[in-house]
Amino acid sequence: MGVFLLICVSINSAVIQKNLHLEKRDADYGFVACRICRNVGSTIDAVQKNREMDSMESQPVKENRMIGWQPVKETRRSDIDNLDSDNQVDSLKRVASESPPLNVAFTYRISEDTGTIPTGGTVQFNSKVFDSTESFNPKTGEFIAPGCGMYVFMLNIRSNQGKTCWVDIIKDGDSLATAFANSGPELQLGDTTFVTIYLEKGNKVWAKNHGYRETVCTIDFYSSFAGFRLF
Repeated sequence: MGVFLLICVSINSAVIQKNLHLEKRDADYGFVACRICRNVGSTIDAVQKNREMDSMESQPVKENRMIGWQPVKETRRSDIDNLDSDNQVDSLKRVASESPPLNVAFTYRISEDTGTIPTGGTVQFNSKVFDSTESFNPKTGEFIAPGCGMYVFMLNIRSNQGKTCWVDIIKDGDSLATAFANSGPELQLGDTTFVTIYLEKGNKVWAKNHGYRETVCTIDFYSSFAGFRLF
């Protein structure tokens, strides 16, 4: 009986050792196979990526442009030098003519005491003191705006002895401001007025005798009319 048990134990021990050896061998083989699979997979991925790169390089590059997009033309010095000088001059003249001048200013006086100024008549300020743009016409007594903007006008009158003058600043027929001078037999009186108004290019401004109770209006040479463009 004891011999039989010893034989069984020996057989079981041999079987266990053989099984352990097989499991260790299978594990080693599995580890090696796993590494081989990994290496092969990496190699396949690298080859695939290289093929994709080669395919992209062989295809023409497509530009990502929006509908209606046009490339901006590069301006070169040679292009500027080749511009027509006459066209440049004409363009500058056109811009200058369309831009209102900033330095508009004038002052005119009366060269000598006036005669009787009729009711509704324009006061003739005919002696130039200053006129930056020659926009005031001393023959007609009218200022013509050379450009749009805000303008300031000042009127100073002094009536002769015994005379009464009511003079308005007029813009295209509309009265804007009034100066009134009523001189006595031995005393000359004067008055001053001013107005700020927006003008379009070509608007006209002048001084007009409004008339007062059928009195006679004459003014002396100290009277003046001035204006300037504010902005």
